[in-house]
Amino acid sequence: MIVEVIGPNPPCPNCKKTEMNVREAARRIQDIEVKVEKLDVMASETMNKYGIVRTPAVAINGSIKLMGRVPDVDQVEKLLRKAL
Repeated sequence: MIVEVIGPNPPCPNCKKTEMNVREAARRIQDIEVKVEKLDVMASETMNKYGIVRTPAVAINGSIKLMGRVPDVDQVEKLLRKAL
């Protein structure tokens, strides 16, 4: 499973917190390997793929699941388990 945290580079405090929460939720999931990546919202590849307008955003396996707010760890874990 690939989880992408999308935000500006350098990251804002909300994007840093989102990435931290995503990594903690991924650590809790032991059933499957979860790869967490950080994408720059301003990169042309990211814009072409997602067209993000609000950050932070979280995509799971290429599909945006959250945008414009910081999710807590439990919320991310639920999304990851649902995506299994």
